[in-house]
Amino acid sequence: MKTKFLNATLITIDEPFVINNANLLVKDNIICKISSDNILEDADRVIDCEGDILMPGFINTHAHNAMTMFRGLKDDVDLMDWLYNYIFKIEKHIAFDDVYYSALLGFLENISSGITTVYELYLIPKATFKAGKESGIRLFNCIGTNPIDDDKFLDEFMDEYTELQPQTNDLVKLSTYIHSIYTQSMEKIEMVAKLAKKYNLLSTIHLSESLEEVGECAKLNNDMSPVQYVERLGLFDNPCIISHGVHVDKDDMKILKRYDVSVASCPACNLKLGNGIAPITSYLKEGVNVCLGTDGPGSNNSIDFFREMYLLSYLQKGIMHDPKVIPAKEVLKIATINGAKALKLNDVGKLKEGYKADIIRINTKSINMQPMHDVVSNLIYSANKKDVIMTMVDGKILYENGEFTNLNIKIDEIIATMNKNIKKLLNDLKIEI
Repeated sequence: MKTKFLNATLITIDEPFVINNANLLVKDNIICKISSDNILEDADRVIDCEGDILMPGFINTHAHNAMTMFRGLKDDVDLMDWLYNYIFKIEKHIAFDDVYYSALLGFLENISSGITTVYELYLIPKATFKAGKESGIRLFNCIGTNPIDDDKFLDEFMDEYTELQPQTNDLVKLSTYIHSIYTQSMEKIEMVAKLAKKYNLLSTIHLSESLEEVGECAKLNNDMSPVQYVERLGLFDNPCIISHGVHVDKDDMKILKRYDVSVASCPACNLKLGNGIAPITSYLKEGVNVCLGTDGPGSNNSIDFFREMYLLSYLQKGIMHDPKVIPAKEVLKIATINGAKALKLNDVGKLKEGYKADIIRINTKSINMQPMHDVVSNLIYSANKKDVIMTMVDGKILYENGEFTNLNIKIDEIIATMNKNIKKLLNDLKIEI
């Protein structure tokens, strides 16, 4: 299959960063030619972009897509209240279908927002694995420790790994995770670190997310920070992403840099739960790789990378009292190639010959995108997810002009089933919204 794009404004995340009036040819799942001249090779489909933006898809490095079912459930409470008094109580009772339909809807929201790769961690990973494969998104599907029914962790891990690993491919991979240091014992964290090393899996953990977490860690562990604590337990001996990283100091940053640990920042979620603002400017100055995540729709409540990019940029300019920090070009790198680096992907995150065809098209003709004095600035400061009019993953167009082109199930059916499942769950548990 060959797809040829004509008359596009390319944001390459490479050099040159912007190419106007460009043409691009995809063969199967690879970008095989980029040129300002005509591409004479025939194609199965030719798309005239009419000046619209083509760029690499966004890389969501921290997500719980099945938490779509919790969107709007007990908002405006702090993290620990939300988790322990509501979410964990419900999660004890969720089943495969609850996770499957909610995750599938979440993956579709990612795709329609221009996200082409997701690092997903949630309960019942077999369900998220199935949903991810059916959606067509590039997926890292985590198996690991949860705060719910975790006494049989090792047996469950091996069962899930044994079943799912043979089904992985270049598009869908496995990873592992630890929920947090406040829900998992020292022994469990050490166990996951060893499993990650044994099976060569990337790992992740919610870390240094709230002041309460940091204070409790210091109290219980001889004044160690969460970063110091998990370093001691060996978590950073294998490639790792920490999610949030809101409350860290310079010593923590040095540790993260030393081990080449990436930080998945989730600005909307951190603000909504009142956890603060991550020191992104300091991370970048220290050479720590910063990438971007949406977290789950239960604590965000939207899957929208444009909003995350906007917040990351504006918050740093505000708290640093400096409009020059983290310019628009840097934000786009954080949302794309930095995510690829965090996930150890060497052939996504750029529009470059030889790279995978994970490409999104963004409408430049909408009112909010005019005029186009600076296309990169417009993407960060003016665009929104409704401007995404095409999402291609691995050479396949999954979403175009408001329609999902690769689904074997109707959107209405997914939504109806998810709503029925969560309403029944809340009614059975007598949980009031």
